[in-house]
Amino acid sequence: MEKIIKLGTDPVPLDSFKKARIDEGGEFRATTYLDFVNPEKNSYKKVLLEEQFYLCAYCNKLLSEENLHHLKIEHWYPQSLCKKDANYKTINAADILHSNMLLVCNGESVNPKYRHCDSSRTPKKMLTIKPQDSGYSFDLFLRYEGGKLISSDHDINIDIKELNLNHEDLMYKRRIVLDQFRKILLSLNRNSINKVALLKKYSNPNSEGRKAQYCTLILNEIKKIK
Repeated sequence: MEKIIKLGTDPVPLDSFKKARIDEGGEFRATTYLDFVNPEKNSYKKVLLEEQFYLCAYCNKLLSEENLHHLKIEHWYPQSLCKKDANYKTINAADILHSNMLLVCNGESVNPKYRHCDSSRTPKKMLTIKPQDSGYSFDLFLRYEGGKLISSDHDINIDIKELNLNHEDLMYKRRIVLDQFRKILLSLNRNSINKVALLKKYSNPNSEGRKAQYCTLILNEIKKIK
């Protein structure tokens, strides 16, 4: 779960949507997330995609703009709780707050056992882990043991289960990526391995603005190099 740095102001698509909800008298009409529709909504998804370096906010699967219609906007603070807030239906409501919205993969499966990310999340369940929080860092809260994501924090381990981030298919895909990276390391002369360069490569996006799929897994492995 990579750290997400949110823009300090509303991105253009979200800002345009909110401004369009102002009536002739300058008052903000009662508005909820359900009023946020295309084309602004798809444009906003593109903003989130770039903001997250094309990674799912939770599982860090690589996302594609070509599949934008399959990607979902996730509310870290659940919409079911937003409805109970005093400022619900206002311009400052959490359900249309940029800092509360993340882009996630479809996470769906015919088999409920394999549903993950927001598709497996209980609608009213609050999470402890918050990748867009300024104080969040992967190393501070999480680590990998092989392809398994774990934490020393009891509540975060509950989040991992809630988001089903260790179901067998996800762990299998992570192990493939890990095995491929280990093979690359084995093919190199041990003295020629530049740990600093590897950390830089997998910590930053490429020229197309994308980070490597499961980059936190690879970084976790690089940091073990002596």
